[in-house]
Amino acid sequence: MLHATTSYKHASYSICQGQLRSFLMRSGSWAVGLYENLTKERGMKPLVAMAVIITAGMVVGLFLIVVIGLFMMSKMKQD
Repeated sequence: MLHATTSYKHASYSICQGQLRSFLMRSGSWAVGLYENLTKERGMKPLVAMAVIITAGMVVGLFLIVVIGLFMMSKMKQD
């Protein structure tokens, strides 16, 4: 709920913060569900299932860092 003294900039920040919190909660519940699927339905040992999830997360994270870095690079100026 917004108060009368709340500025638009502050309101948009709290909306973005709520969306980020929602995204993190959905990601966490998805990861827990994936862990349970790997251990119970696929029969993996808990340590192996954890290693699979962590390795996949690191690969995705490194890929995103490289892609974002490439998009943020400044273009070479050609005369």
